[in-house]
Amino acid sequence: AVERMVTRRRLQDALVLALVVAVQIFAGHTQYVLLAMIAAVLFLLVRCWAVAREEHSFRSVRRLVGLAAVGGAVGLALAFVQWAPAAEMVGHSMRQSVASETWAGLFSLTPENLPGFLLPDWQGDSYDFPYWGRNFIWEMSPYVGVLPLVLAAVAVLARRDRYTIGFALIGAVGLLLALGRYTPLFHLLCQV
Repeated sequence: AVERMVTRRRLQDALVLALVVAVQIFAGHTQYVLLAMIAAVLFLLVRCWAVAREEHSFRSVRRLVGLAAVGGAVGLALAFVQWAPAAEMVGHSMRQSVASETWAGLFSLTPENLPGFLLPDWQGDSYDFPYWGRNFIWEMSPYVGVLPLVLAAVAVLARRDRYTIGFALIGAVGLLLALGRYTPLFHLLCQV
């Protein structure tokens, strides 16, 4: 929806973005909504930067930011019946009383899990070899495989267009967020 809005720059495309935002909120998993919105904003920033470079003007960038704001606001308004009661209940949640930097970083991806992106069952499995990693195996098994990571590296090195830069940025920020308490960014975000 973001790419469609960037290329066409019409109000109708901002309304498509609004529907995507609303449907995502109606799905009911706040963490995934937040992660998807972070990715969409990062992609929009990369695309706005590319538009500003191509057109040598910030007029189009202002229009894109305005359309994105309209899309986000209308999406939030459409999903109000879902998120308003949930936001009210946050104050009554047990998590509210234990919300600390330590608690927020409990399930951060540990640095010893990084080889697991390339090696399946790096820290064992549940059947043949006992799992020796921290936390739960189903939350700490980041296996992607060698081929997808090699292809991603080739794309970034060989084809430096707005899409590869945007998706590389989203991947890098995603990895930083996944590492959580093991990066300085986590401590900075916890202070905000």
